[in-house]
Amino acid sequence: AAPYSCAQGDGLGFVLAHDGVWMWDGNRFIDITTNKISTIISNISPTSVTQAFGVYRNNQYWLFYTESGQTKNKKCIIYDVNLSNPYSGVNVWFEREGLEMNCPVIFNGAGDDNEIYAGDSADTGFVYQLDFSADGSDNGENITAINQTKYIDFGYPHLVKRFVSIKIKYYLTVGTLTFDWLVDRGVRT
Repeated sequence: AAPYSCAQGDGLGFVLAHDGVWMWDGNRFIDITTNKISTIISNISPTSVTQAFGVYRNNQYWLFYTESGQTKNKKCIIYDVNLSNPYSGVNVWFEREGLEMNCPVIFNGAGDDNEIYAGDSADTGFVYQLDFSADGSDNGENITAINQTKYIDFGYPHLVKRFVSIKIKYYLTVGTLTFDWLVDRGVRT
């Protein structure tokens, strides 16, 4: 489906297949597609899916793709290995906007700093260094994080559960946080 989407690192392999994103852990393939990500994947242009590319760097799998109605890779989703636990159904994805990229390369040899470079999707011939900031700043751009927990029925799937509160911890955040949630396995939000 997407031969350039294959990427490996830290003993893991990743690939975009026709039915989602899969991770190879050395023993078996694990579907790491969440409800939110499956919507994004279903919106990948069928005629351009072969141009989607993936790269693994710093415990993250980056997948660049062409959205339906577009002709160039203008979207990017990132799977965070450190924050995810696919064995219990927790898969954390970030969605990045404004990264129109093709042809990735990672410089991680002697004297390199594990930089990631990519050519732009346009015909300009420019090459960009991605995610470079001496202070770790996101340059004021929003970063969308998607975290999906496993389905929890507490041993009683037929009973309705009501929660008084849900606590979310975050650090070093300035600005607005927006939360969406799914209940009843995605039937309602």
